[in-house]
Amino acid sequence: MMTEMEQLVYRYTDHWNDSNSKISNNFETGNDSVLLNTSVLYFFGGYVVVAALIGTVGNLMVILAFFKFKRLHNNCNILLVNLAIADELMGLAGMPMSTIAFYMKTWPFGDIGCQIYGFLCFLFGAASMTTVCLLSIERYYRLTKVTQFKAKHCVMQVAFIWSYAFFWSVCPLLGWSRYEFEPYQLSCTLDWYNTTPETFSFVFCACTFVFFIPVAVMTTFYVKLVAVIREKRRGLARWANNDDGKREQQLTVMTAMLVVCFIVIWSPYAILSFMAAFGAFTYSSLELSIVAPVLAKSGICINPIIYGCTHHHFRRAFREMLCGKTAPRQDSSLQMTNL
Repeated sequence: MMTEMEQLVYRYTDHWNDSNSKISNNFETGNDSVLLNTSVLYFFGGYVVVAALIGTVGNLMVILAFFKFKRLHNNCNILLVNLAIADELMGLAGMPMSTIAFYMKTWPFGDIGCQIYGFLCFLFGAASMTTVCLLSIERYYRLTKVTQFKAKHCVMQVAFIWSYAFFWSVCPLLGWSRYEFEPYQLSCTLDWYNTTPETFSFVFCACTFVFFIPVAVMTTFYVKLVAVIREKRRGLARWANNDDGKREQQLTVMTAMLVVCFIVIWSPYAILSFMAAFGAFTYSSLELSIVAPVLAKSGICINPIIYGCTHHHFRRAFREMLCGKTAPRQDSSLQMTNL
């Protein structure tokens, strides 16, 4: 006799094809090793709570610092604040529902809640990924001085980011695929385990245009950025040691850290989705189906830490906000040229 949790998981594993019958056979033979026990659920719930608290507080500090300190008011920081806003909204909208589901051991918000949760998480996740992609492009063009982004360009970039993210996140609500419960029915995501042509086409396109292409763009521009820095250091030895050179190198490190972190935390989810779309979902993949989404969403707590470690003006602003002390001011010309 199967338990309620076994019946729920079995219900959704029925989507997979015959090549993945091993999953169904485990339930039919009474093997419940694939099911999550209470301690595992509480662990993930606690992990989500910690990530949500760090991310919500950290990103809120980034947003408040930008609006409070005029030295942070420049065009390029708009992208950093946009990233913080997307992560902040992810923490406020998605993380509480995930935490409740983990501790209740089931999804208590119904199908409507599933659709809302899936839409919001995909929207904010896609916005974050696209923002980091444009940051890598901006870093390259800023360093090479091929073009200088003006305020209207940054506004257009932000508008593009949210329009692009909205397009991909709203499609499942309009009939191109849909948001569905994950196998353990603890959260909702793209219906990546349904291999119908409609779902396959959307999962394939979404993974390609929201993850793989941005990752390719990030990698390409970062490699070009490293080449430019090396060339500058060889051609102008003083550049690497003056304020501008040091600042540009530090900001390049910050961008690289953002890119690497996003690739690391989102890759398992993207790979899992691709595996499911191509019918390669296996027994071990079922256990990964709970780890990958949690890892991806917990990325909201990483960006504020990176800002605090690598961005001088944000670090100084955090210190002033927390300690109430004003750090020594830099030369105004340096402030205006800083990212």
